[in-house]
Amino acid sequence: GRANHASEDCLHKKNKKRQRCILCKGNHASDSIICPVIQKTRQQIGINLSRREKQIIQKKEQAKQPEKPKIQPKSEKKNKKEERKIPIHPPRQNKNSQQKRNEQKKVESEEIKQLKTEMAELRASMTEMMTFFQQFAIAFQQQQDNDEDTNDETSINEYDQ
Repeated sequence: GRANHASEDCLHKKNKKRQRCILCKGNHASDSIICPVIQKTRQQIGINLSRREKQIIQKKEQAKQPEKPKIQPKSEKKNKKEERKIPIHPPRQNKNSQQKRNEQKKVESEEIKQLKTEMAELRASMTEMMTFFQQFAIAFQQQQDNDEDTNDETSINEYDQ
């Protein structure tokens, strides 16, 4: 592939098998969060991984681990068949955990409402500031024009004398 090109211009952007990292020579894009060099650098700087980035890394690590052989003794196969017959239901959630989640959602929604009102106030104050500065700029320009006119008149009067 070409050296020193942007990820948007990469010819192997869609083909993960052909990608090579410049930093670690790994089989991923150079700007990938999977790169151990990038992970180490981010950790040194103090930038934590987001949940999504952690999930991506975990998926890649699980994909790298070799799968265990699926050969099982006959007795285990019978047990597995019996286990399949039993329906598996997800465990019921406690009312306390549901209440906690509901309370947390309420708190989060209140915070979002507060943030939205703050943003609206900030926008309003910014528009006020913008109009003030525009009016100030107009007044300043007029003042400069008046000063230039008076300077021109005084210079004409001096020339006449």
